[in-house]
Amino acid sequence: MSFSFAHPYLLLLFLLLPLALWGLSARRRRRPGLYFPAIARVAEAAKAQGKSHAIYWLGFMRVIVLSLMIVSLAGPRFGSKIREIESSGIDIMLGVDISGSMLGIDMAWNNKRATRLEAVKGVLDDFIQKRPSDRIGMIAFAGDPYLVSPLTLEHTWLRNNIRRIQVGSVPPNGTSIGPPLGMAVNRLSEAKESKSRIVIMLSDGRDEPPPSVPPTRYAEAAAALGVKVYTIAIGTEGRVPRYMLARDGKTLARDMLGRPEVGYMESSLDEATLQAIAEKGGGQFFRARDSEQLKNIYEEIDRLEKTEVKLSYRTEYEEAWLLPLCAALILLFIEQLLASTIFRALP
Repeated sequence: MSFSFAHPYLLLLFLLLPLALWGLSARRRRRPGLYFPAIARVAEAAKAQGKSHAIYWLGFMRVIVLSLMIVSLAGPRFGSKIREIESSGIDIMLGVDISGSMLGIDMAWNNKRATRLEAVKGVLDDFIQKRPSDRIGMIAFAGDPYLVSPLTLEHTWLRNNIRRIQVGSVPPNGTSIGPPLGMAVNRLSEAKESKSRIVIMLSDGRDEPPPSVPPTRYAEAAAALGVKVYTIAIGTEGRVPRYMLARDGKTLARDMLGRPEVGYMESSLDEATLQAIAEKGGGQFFRARDSEQLKNIYEEIDRLEKTEVKLSYRTEYEEAWLLPLCAALILLFIEQLLASTIFRALP
Protein backbone atom coordinates (compact mmCIF):
# COMPACT_ATOMS: atom_id res chain seq x y z
CA MET A 1 0.00 0.00 0.00
CA SER A 2 1.43 3.37 -1.04
CA PHE A 3 0.27 6.97 -0.69
CA SER A 4 0.54 9.66 -3.35
CA PHE A 5 -1.18 12.70 -4.86
CA ALA A 6 -2.84 12.76 -8.26
CA HIS A 7 -1.91 16.45 -8.71
CA PRO A 8 1.09 17.08 -6.44
CA TYR A 9 1.89 20.44 -8.08
CA LEU A 10 -1.22 21.91 -6.44
CA LEU A 11 0.54 21.54 -3.09
CA LEU A 12 2.47 24.66 -4.11
CA LEU A 13 -0.65 26.57 -3.07
CA PHE A 14 0.64 26.19 0.49
CA LEU A 15 3.15 28.91 -0.40
CA LEU A 16 0.24 31.32 -0.75
CA LEU A 17 -1.07 30.65 2.74
CA PRO A 18 1.11 33.33 4.46
CA LEU A 19 -0.08 35.87 1.89
CA ALA A 20 -3.71 34.91 2.54
CA LEU A 21 -3.22 35.20 6.29
CA TRP A 22 -1.57 38.60 5.91
CA GLY A 23 -4.51 39.76 3.80
CA LEU A 24 -7.02 38.64 6.39
CA SER A 25 -5.07 40.35 9.17
CA ALA A 26 -4.70 43.60 7.21
CA ARG A 27 -8.39 43.62 6.44
CA ARG A 28 -9.22 43.24 10.11
CA ARG A 29 -6.85 46.09 11.01
CA ARG A 30 -8.54 48.39 8.47
CA ARG A 31 -12.07 47.74 9.75
CA PRO A 32 -13.69 51.03 10.93
CA GLY A 33 -14.89 51.42 14.51
CA LEU A 34 -15.78 53.91 17.15
CA TYR A 35 -13.95 54.39 20.43
CA PHE A 36 -16.16 54.52 23.48
CA PRO A 37 -15.12 56.00 26.82
CA ALA A 38 -15.64 52.62 28.47
CA ILE A 39 -13.73 50.64 25.83
CA ALA A 40 -10.98 49.75 28.30
CA ARG A 41 -13.55 48.29 30.65
CA VAL A 42 -15.13 46.25 27.81
CA ALA A 43 -11.71 44.96 26.75
CA GLU A 44 -10.90 43.98 30.32
CA ALA A 45 -14.18 42.07 30.60
CA ALA A 46 -13.59 40.31 27.30
CA LYS A 47 -10.11 39.33 28.39
CA ALA A 48 -11.48 37.92 31.61
CA GLN A 49 -13.78 35.68 29.56
CA GLY A 50 -10.99 34.57 27.22
CA LYS A 51 -12.53 36.21 24.16
CA SER A 52 -9.58 38.43 23.45
CA HIS A 53 -7.85 35.42 21.90
CA ALA A 54 -10.83 34.58 19.68
CA ILE A 55 -9.25 36.16 16.63
CA TYR A 56 -6.27 33.82 16.94
CA TRP A 57 -8.42 30.72 17.30
CA LEU A 58 -10.62 31.68 14.36
CA GLY A 59 -7.58 32.51 12.28
CA PHE A 60 -5.99 29.17 13.12
CA MET A 61 -9.17 27.35 12.08
CA ARG A 62 -9.21 29.19 8.77
CA VAL A 63 -5.62 28.12 8.13
CA ILE A 64 -6.62 24.50 8.76
CA VAL A 65 -9.65 24.86 6.44
CA LEU A 66 -7.50 26.27 3.62
CA SER A 67 -4.87 23.58 4.17
CA LEU A 68 -7.44 20.79 3.97
CA MET A 69 -8.90 22.24 0.78
CA ILE A 70 -5.46 22.39 -0.82
CA VAL A 71 -4.81 18.77 0.15
CA SER A 72 -8.19 17.77 -1.32
CA LEU A 73 -7.43 19.59 -4.59
CA ALA A 74 -4.10 17.77 -4.85
CA GLY A 75 -5.99 14.47 -4.94
CA PRO A 76 -4.68 12.21 -2.18
CA ARG A 77 -4.93 8.52 -2.99
CA PHE A 78 -3.80 5.12 -1.77
CA GLY A 79 -2.31 2.78 -4.34
CA SER A 80 -1.89 -0.98 -4.47
CA LYS A 81 0.58 -2.49 -6.94
CA ILE A 82 -0.88 -5.48 -8.77
CA ARG A 83 1.21 -8.01 -10.67
CA GLU A 84 -0.30 -9.19 -13.93
CA ILE A 85 0.89 -12.28 -15.78
CA GLU A 86 0.66 -12.07 -19.51
CA SER A 87 -0.20 -15.29 -21.32
CA SER A 88 2.87 -17.37 -22.12
CA GLY A 89 1.43 -18.34 -25.49
CA ILE A 90 1.09 -22.07 -24.71
CA ASP A 91 -2.33 -23.65 -25.26
CA ILE A 92 -2.99 -27.08 -23.77
CA MET A 93 -5.94 -29.41 -24.31
CA LEU A 94 -6.26 -32.24 -21.81
CA GLY A 95 -7.94 -35.46 -22.91
CA VAL A 96 -9.09 -37.78 -20.09
CA ASP A 97 -10.63 -41.22 -20.42
CA ILE A 98 -13.76 -41.60 -18.24
CA SER A 99 -14.84 -45.05 -19.41
CA GLY A 100 -15.97 -47.63 -16.86
CA SER A 101 -12.47 -49.01 -16.43
CA MET A 102 -11.37 -45.70 -14.87
CA LEU A 103 -13.18 -46.94 -11.75
CA GLY A 104 -10.37 -49.43 -11.30
CA ILE A 105 -9.01 -49.22 -7.74
CA ASP A 106 -5.29 -49.65 -8.37
CA MET A 107 -4.13 -46.12 -7.49
CA ALA A 108 -3.62 -44.07 -4.33
CA TRP A 109 -4.09 -40.38 -3.62
CA ASN A 110 -3.44 -38.50 -0.38
CA ASN A 111 -2.36 -41.77 1.22
CA LYS A 112 -5.72 -43.38 0.48
CA ARG A 113 -6.81 -46.04 -1.98
CA ALA A 114 -8.27 -44.31 -5.03
CA THR A 115 -9.70 -45.02 -8.44
CA ARG A 116 -7.75 -44.19 -11.55
CA LEU A 117 -10.01 -41.22 -12.23
CA GLU A 118 -9.60 -39.84 -8.70
CA ALA A 119 -5.82 -39.98 -9.03
CA VAL A 120 -5.92 -38.34 -12.47
CA LYS A 121 -8.09 -35.48 -11.21
CA GLY A 122 -5.71 -34.86 -8.30
CA VAL A 123 -2.63 -34.82 -10.55
CA LEU A 124 -4.33 -32.57 -13.11
CA ASP A 125 -5.26 -30.12 -10.36
CA ASP A 126 -1.58 -29.79 -9.39
CA PHE A 127 -0.52 -29.56 -13.06
CA ILE A 128 -2.95 -26.72 -13.79
CA GLN A 129 -1.93 -24.74 -10.70
CA LYS A 130 1.70 -24.80 -11.87
CA ARG A 131 0.82 -23.22 -15.23
CA PRO A 132 -1.13 -20.04 -14.40
CA SER A 133 -0.10 -18.27 -17.61
CA ASP A 134 -1.28 -21.00 -20.04
CA ARG A 135 -4.67 -21.37 -21.62
CA ILE A 136 -5.89 -24.86 -20.75
CA GLY A 137 -8.98 -26.76 -21.84
CA MET A 138 -10.26 -30.28 -21.34
CA ILE A 139 -12.16 -33.02 -23.16
CA ALA A 140 -13.48 -36.12 -21.39
CA PHE A 141 -14.28 -39.22 -23.40
CA ALA A 142 -15.48 -42.78 -23.27
CA GLY A 143 -17.48 -44.05 -26.23
CA ASP A 144 -18.09 -40.39 -27.14
CA PRO A 145 -16.21 -37.18 -26.32
CA TYR A 146 -17.60 -34.13 -24.60
CA LEU A 147 -16.10 -30.72 -23.89
CA VAL A 148 -15.46 -30.14 -20.20
CA SER A 149 -13.89 -26.72 -20.75
CA PRO A 150 -12.69 -24.68 -23.74
CA LEU A 151 -9.26 -23.08 -23.63
CA THR A 152 -9.27 -20.65 -20.74
CA LEU A 153 -7.12 -18.71 -18.31
CA GLU A 154 -9.87 -19.00 -15.69
CA HIS A 155 -8.18 -21.93 -14.02
CA THR A 156 -10.31 -21.90 -10.88
CA TRP A 157 -13.39 -22.45 -13.02
CA LEU A 158 -11.57 -25.16 -15.01
CA ARG A 159 -10.44 -27.00 -11.86
CA ASN A 160 -13.97 -26.93 -10.46
CA ASN A 161 -15.29 -28.46 -13.69
CA ILE A 162 -12.66 -31.19 -13.58
CA ARG A 163 -13.66 -32.11 -10.02
CA ARG A 164 -17.24 -32.63 -11.23
CA ILE A 165 -16.50 -35.11 -14.03
CA GLN A 166 -17.44 -38.70 -13.24
CA VAL A 167 -17.60 -42.03 -14.96
CA GLY A 168 -21.05 -42.03 -16.52
CA SER A 169 -21.00 -38.40 -17.66
CA VAL A 170 -21.07 -39.98 -21.13
CA PRO A 171 -22.02 -43.60 -21.90
CA PRO A 172 -19.21 -45.45 -20.06
CA ASN A 173 -19.10 -48.56 -22.25
CA GLY A 174 -16.32 -48.60 -24.77
CA THR A 175 -13.41 -46.27 -25.45
CA SER A 176 -12.79 -44.20 -28.56
CA ILE A 177 -9.53 -42.23 -28.60
CA GLY A 178 -9.63 -40.74 -32.11
CA PRO A 179 -12.71 -38.44 -31.92
CA PRO A 180 -11.67 -36.66 -28.69
CA LEU A 181 -8.18 -36.18 -30.13
CA GLY A 182 -9.74 -34.66 -33.25
CA MET A 183 -11.93 -32.39 -31.11
CA ALA A 184 -8.88 -31.22 -29.15
CA VAL A 185 -6.93 -30.53 -32.35
CA ASN A 186 -9.85 -28.54 -33.77
CA ARG A 187 -9.96 -26.39 -30.64
CA LEU A 188 -6.24 -25.73 -30.83
CA SER A 189 -6.27 -25.03 -34.57
CA GLU A 190 -8.37 -21.94 -33.85
CA ALA A 191 -5.63 -20.53 -31.59
CA LYS A 192 -3.23 -19.59 -34.38
CA GLU A 193 -1.53 -16.84 -32.35
CA SER A 194 -0.18 -19.37 -29.82
CA LYS A 195 3.55 -20.02 -29.59
CA SER A 196 2.95 -23.68 -28.77
CA ARG A 197 -0.08 -25.97 -28.88
CA ILE A 198 -0.17 -29.39 -27.25
CA VAL A 199 -2.61 -32.20 -26.49
CA ILE A 200 -2.15 -34.60 -23.55
CA MET A 201 -4.28 -37.73 -24.04
CA LEU A 202 -4.70 -40.14 -21.12
CA SER A 203 -6.36 -43.55 -21.40
CA ASP A 204 -6.42 -46.87 -19.56
CA GLY A 205 -7.78 -49.09 -22.34
CA ARG A 206 -8.04 -49.63 -26.05
CA ASP A 207 -10.37 -48.63 -28.85
CA GLU A 208 -13.53 -50.72 -28.43
CA PRO A 209 -15.24 -51.26 -30.76
CA PRO A 210 -12.50 -50.89 -33.41
CA PRO A 211 -12.79 -47.43 -35.01
CA SER A 212 -13.52 -46.78 -38.64
CA VAL A 213 -10.79 -44.10 -38.68
CA PRO A 214 -7.50 -45.05 -36.97
CA PRO A 215 -6.58 -42.59 -34.20
CA THR A 216 -3.14 -42.19 -35.78
CA ARG A 217 -4.85 -40.27 -38.60
CA TYR A 218 -5.92 -37.63 -36.10
CA ALA A 219 -2.35 -37.49 -34.81
CA GLU A 220 -1.06 -36.91 -38.34
CA ALA A 221 -3.57 -34.09 -38.77
CA ALA A 222 -2.38 -32.60 -35.47
CA ALA A 223 1.25 -32.64 -36.65
CA ALA A 224 0.26 -31.00 -39.93
CA LEU A 225 -1.37 -28.17 -37.96
CA GLY A 226 1.63 -27.75 -35.65
CA VAL A 227 -0.04 -29.39 -32.65
CA LYS A 228 2.11 -31.70 -30.50
CA VAL A 229 0.48 -34.79 -28.98
CA TYR A 230 1.56 -36.50 -25.76
CA THR A 231 -0.06 -39.77 -24.67
CA ILE A 232 -0.24 -41.46 -21.27
CA ALA A 233 -1.25 -45.05 -20.56
CA ILE A 234 -2.46 -45.43 -16.99
CA GLY A 235 -3.18 -48.40 -14.73
CA THR A 236 -1.94 -51.91 -14.07
CA GLU A 237 -2.77 -54.84 -16.30
CA GLY A 238 -4.49 -58.07 -15.37
CA ARG A 239 -7.23 -58.61 -12.82
CA VAL A 240 -7.98 -55.31 -11.10
CA PRO A 241 -10.65 -54.45 -8.47
CA ARG A 242 -13.12 -51.78 -9.49
CA TYR A 243 -16.24 -50.03 -8.29
CA MET A 244 -19.40 -51.19 -10.03
CA LEU A 245 -21.93 -48.92 -11.69
CA ALA A 246 -25.64 -49.00 -10.95
CA ARG A 247 -28.18 -49.84 -13.63
CA ASP A 248 -28.49 -46.21 -14.66
CA GLY A 249 -24.82 -46.29 -15.72
CA LYS A 250 -24.14 -42.99 -13.96
CA THR A 251 -23.91 -43.72 -10.22
CA LEU A 252 -22.05 -46.27 -8.15
CA ALA A 253 -23.86 -49.46 -7.17
CA ARG A 254 -24.13 -49.80 -3.38
CA ASP A 255 -24.90 -52.63 -1.01
CA MET A 256 -27.53 -52.65 1.75
CA LEU A 257 -25.17 -50.69 4.05
CA GLY A 258 -24.60 -47.96 1.44
CA ARG A 259 -21.06 -49.06 0.65
CA PRO A 260 -19.88 -49.05 -3.00
CA GLU A 261 -19.94 -52.51 -4.51
CA VAL A 262 -16.56 -53.81 -5.64
CA GLY A 263 -16.04 -56.24 -8.49
CA TYR A 264 -13.14 -57.19 -10.74
CA MET A 265 -12.20 -56.47 -14.34
CA GLU A 266 -9.53 -57.56 -16.77
CA SER A 267 -7.46 -54.49 -17.55
CA SER A 268 -5.89 -54.44 -21.00
CA LEU A 269 -3.91 -51.51 -22.37
CA ASP A 270 -3.22 -50.79 -26.03
CA GLU A 271 0.20 -49.23 -25.50
CA ALA A 272 1.14 -49.71 -29.16
CA THR A 273 -1.64 -47.42 -30.37
CA LEU A 274 -0.85 -44.75 -27.79
CA GLN A 275 2.84 -44.92 -28.74
CA ALA A 276 1.97 -44.57 -32.42
CA ILE A 277 -0.26 -41.55 -31.70
CA ALA A 278 2.56 -39.82 -29.81
CA GLU A 279 5.05 -40.64 -32.56
CA LYS A 280 2.82 -39.35 -35.36
CA GLY A 281 1.92 -36.30 -33.25
CA GLY A 282 5.52 -35.31 -32.57
CA GLY A 283 5.23 -35.82 -28.81
CA GLN A 284 6.13 -38.58 -26.36
CA PHE A 285 4.48 -41.65 -24.87
CA PHE A 286 4.45 -42.25 -21.11
CA ARG A 287 3.44 -45.21 -18.96
CA ALA A 288 1.98 -44.71 -15.47
CA ARG A 289 1.34 -47.76 -13.25
CA ASP A 290 0.72 -45.79 -10.07
CA SER A 291 -0.09 -42.29 -8.85
CA GLU A 292 3.55 -41.34 -8.27
CA GLN A 293 4.53 -42.23 -11.83
CA LEU A 294 1.52 -40.32 -13.15
CA LYS A 295 2.51 -37.25 -11.15
CA ASN A 296 6.09 -37.48 -12.43
CA ILE A 297 4.86 -37.72 -16.02
CA TYR A 298 2.88 -34.49 -15.80
CA GLU A 299 5.85 -32.83 -14.11
CA GLU A 300 8.07 -33.99 -16.99
CA ILE A 301 5.61 -32.57 -19.54
CA ASP A 302 5.54 -29.39 -17.49
CA ARG A 303 9.34 -29.13 -17.83
CA LEU A 304 9.31 -29.96 -21.55
CA GLU A 305 6.69 -27.35 -22.40
CA LYS A 306 8.01 -24.15 -20.87
CA THR A 307 8.26 -20.68 -22.34
CA GLU A 308 9.10 -17.23 -21.05
CA VAL A 309 6.35 -15.55 -19.09
CA LYS A 310 6.12 -11.78 -19.17
CA LEU A 311 5.10 -9.93 -16.04
CA SER A 312 3.55 -6.49 -15.98
CA TYR A 313 2.60 -4.28 -13.08
CA ARG A 314 -0.17 -1.80 -12.63
CA THR A 315 -1.32 0.23 -9.67
CA GLU A 316 -4.94 0.51 -8.58
CA TYR A 317 -5.74 3.68 -6.69
CA GLU A 318 -8.37 4.38 -4.08
CA GLU A 319 -9.20 8.09 -4.19
CA ALA A 320 -9.22 9.84 -0.80
CA TRP A 321 -9.82 13.51 -1.74
CA LEU A 322 -13.34 13.47 -0.27
CA LEU A 323 -12.10 12.97 3.29
CA PRO A 324 -10.08 16.23 3.64
CA LEU A 325 -12.81 18.13 1.76
CA CYS A 326 -15.51 16.97 4.19
CA ALA A 327 -13.24 17.79 7.13
CA ALA A 328 -12.64 21.28 5.70
CA LEU A 329 -16.38 21.94 5.25
CA ILE A 330 -17.18 20.74 8.77
CA LEU A 331 -14.42 22.89 10.24
CA LEU A 332 -15.54 25.88 8.19
CA PHE A 333 -19.09 25.49 9.50
CA ILE A 334 -17.80 25.35 13.09
CA GLU A 335 -15.63 28.43 12.51
CA GLN A 336 -18.54 30.42 11.10
CA LEU A 337 -20.79 29.28 13.94
CA LEU A 338 -18.28 30.39 16.58
CA ALA A 339 -17.58 33.66 14.77
CA SER A 340 -21.28 34.56 14.80
CA THR A 341 -22.00 33.46 18.38
CA ILE A 342 -19.60 33.26 21.31
CA PHE A 343 -16.66 34.71 19.38
CA ARG A 344 -18.66 37.42 17.69
CA ALA A 345 -16.69 40.66 17.35
CA LEU A 346 -18.05 44.18 17.28
CA PRO A 347 -16.64 46.66 14.71
